[in-house]
Amino acid sequence: MRKAIFVAAAVIGIGVAMTPWAQAENSSVGLRSGEERAVAAADGLLHVWEHPFAGGKHCTWVGKSNNWDECGMRNKGSDIWNNGYAGNNDDVWLHYNTSNTGAYVCIGRGTSWNNLTSINPPPPGTQRITFWANTGSGSGQPIADNVASHEWGNC
Repeated sequence: MRKAIFVAAAVIGIGVAMTPWAQAENSSVGLRSGEERAVAAADGLLHVWEHPFAGGKHCTWVGKSNNWDECGMRNKGSDIWNNGYAGNNDDVWLHYNTSNTGAYVCIGRGTSWNNLTSINPPPPGTQRITFWANTGSGSGQPIADNVASHEWGNC
């Protein structure tokens, strides 16, 4: 298993600041179904897999990422799970371009999009989710294999 760690969370006062941290690994091990993920304990991470149902490369982030290239996942994610902790800024804004620019869509805490497709209409059992209309470059494009950066916030 190959892992790369980039930046750890920084402690400020009595709280934890959410700073960029990514971990990449080649693994198909993970909670594959929405039902399994719904009952899993929160780990404070955004999880992204290269292929549907926790297949292929797996990256996790505790904070924002200006460029998913840092773990080799830019424009490759087909399974996205927000397993963040409840509280302020527990949703994730997914962006079409790097540096958290361009079109966006928000995935709420505890939400799993585990079988994303770019096909329209989506085949049975798949999810075709697009970047929100009129939000910049990439608006209306499917998020499957099109996310380049993300940031934590509120939907």
